[in-house]
Amino acid sequence: MSFLSTSGAPMRAVYRPSCRIAALPVELLVNVFSQTRSPHKLMSLARVCRHWSSIVLSAPSLWTSITVSSHTKRQRLEAQIARSGAHPLSVKIVLSMLPNEYLDQLLATLLDAYLRVQSMHITVDEDGHEEEERLLLPEPIVSFLCRGRTWPSLRSFSVEYGDTWNWSASLLDIVAPQLVDINFSDVFVRDWTRMQLSVVLRSVYLEIDTTPATVLSALYACSNLEAFTLHNTMNTPDDLVNYCTPCPPLLPNLRHLDLHCAVIHTLSLFTLLSRSPRLTDISIHASDFEPAQFDHYELTIFWPNLQRISLRVNEAVPLLQPFLLALDATLLHHIEVIGSLLPQPLPSFGPALRVLKLNNVDCDTRELVQSLVECINLHTIVFSSVLVSPWDRAMVVPTFPSLRVAELDFSSIRILMDPLNFDDTLDLLVAMLPVPTLTDIDLSDVLLSDQHVSRVLADIQALELRIRVQRRQSTSVYVGIKPDTREARATAKSEARRFTVQSILSTMVLMETFGISSRISDMELDVMLLVQFLCGLPAQLPVLREMVVYIWDQPADSEVERVYDSILESFGERHFKCPLLRNIDVTQSSGERPGDCVPSDETVRRFVSIFESTGDIVLNHEDELIPPSGSSDGNSSSSHGDDRESDDEESD
Repeated sequence: MSFLSTSGAPMRAVYRPSCRIAALPVELLVNVFSQTRSPHKLMSLARVCRHWSSIVLSAPSLWTSITVSSHTKRQRLEAQIARSGAHPLSVKIVLSMLPNEYLDQLLATLLDAYLRVQSMHITVDEDGHEEEERLLLPEPIVSFLCRGRTWPSLRSFSVEYGDTWNWSASLLDIVAPQLVDINFSDVFVRDWTRMQLSVVLRSVYLEIDTTPATVLSALYACSNLEAFTLHNTMNTPDDLVNYCTPCPPLLPNLRHLDLHCAVIHTLSLFTLLSRSPRLTDISIHASDFEPAQFDHYELTIFWPNLQRISLRVNEAVPLLQPFLLALDATLLHHIEVIGSLLPQPLPSFGPALRVLKLNNVDCDTRELVQSLVECINLHTIVFSSVLVSPWDRAMVVPTFPSLRVAELDFSSIRILMDPLNFDDTLDLLVAMLPVPTLTDIDLSDVLLSDQHVSRVLADIQALELRIRVQRRQSTSVYVGIKPDTREARATAKSEARRFTVQSILSTMVLMETFGISSRISDMELDVMLLVQFLCGLPAQLPVLREMVVYIWDQPADSEVERVYDSILESFGERHFKCPLLRNIDVTQSSGERPGDCVPSDETVRRFVSIFESTGDIVLNHEDELIPPSGSSDGNSSSSHGDDRESDDEESD
């Protein structure tokens, strides 16, 4: 029954205690209402009916999420704190650039209940801040957080100031012995030991410009610490704490360690690592070490659970060597080494290894191959600026049946200046590729030799191809089955093997040698190479579904028109048979104005008529449909036009 077609009686039934919504348990309604903690929205719910009003106003747990900003009214804040009863509070303070003369009063009101604050998140609204210099913290915030106040119930504390406020002039100074989670960004702490961190602390994330040298000594008192992240990129004496106590307490539960610092004090690092027996994830990124010699340091520990290690250094130091003595390399899942000298010999990795990333390192080819022999589950391999030693091409190189992603970056100067090593590295990676299973090869526009192309294309006779012809007289070929619909392409990652050949002539030879033309499902063509490419295609394109014509470097309108005129003249009596073709787009441009240099509508229509399809062709991904070649003007296109008109009438 529709309420709109009856009297007011059915509407009144909704508000009676006997109605269905009122029959729901109060606990269930409170749980539903708790999905929003906004006081404004809660009051809107309270106005629906008396029953809801009584629940909303009498449930203290609904009012425990407090936000203090430039829009907060003191009277509403007082009412919300009163309604929260004795429940723990979650507080969010948003500092704004806009004047707020009530901030002192708001924080004073909040301090009346500070003993109940369990979670506090301080952030900033940067709207209106256009000056390059950082602002001094408002005095109310300084009094709130920088005067040694004790927060006995605070368990989660997050402060994110970005580039707006200058914390260096007002150091954070609180006592919070119940803290479980810390997340600081651009925050300076007066003295970490004064915070009285205890065994309840689980996670610490610090992203700061510099930090006092007491942070690590304070954390050693937190025996249940599980994750420690320090991102500190300023080169100062206090970058990483110089805490050299010979035998500090253990951190028996620390599993995740992430240090990203300009300078790392080597002894402090090895001391921390040696007191963390259960590490599973180590990430160290340093521009420099002090001192840089590792010969005198040894990790007197063994990590039986270590699965992921990532080491990044700016100078060639043997950072990886001491780690290998403290772990079982066959248990590693993820290895990333950037800049560090590789140990000799390399350890043997095992079936657990899934990801191998090497950047700016030198490898002995034979040792590298031997270390990876057992890695049958390797999924991702990345070589970036990797120099490998010369190797005998007769050497047996393992392929990895589970490998899906392979990336090879030759952009660095040290690679380009050594063509022999360039060939060695490329040959090695291509030899490792399991062609039938690989889904993504990124060779960074490297020109492949015939032998490499043959290997990449050898086992893909059943697959469809995407081909892209670019202005630089090179062709990228993407191998894989592409979903038929745009919706499917948006939700599913299509398989791809991308590689590049040298010229448009090489492209034609490649297409003829491997029968590529009949398997092209998608074409992306540079407009200035359009004539050459189309002239080399056969008349039958049985699986072609989509064609995109790119306009690179913004050529003159006359040049683009001349290209299309040449095509129309060359194909006056010849057509391409493309039964599956459904999309043609000639508007794609590399410039800021995609509409530039687009041919006239009449030219585009004549160009599209060259391609004979069994269905309608969508032009430029819009609603305009080109009917199949040979159909009458009143069939497909007119029917779709009628549909659009009827849709417009309904919308009106």
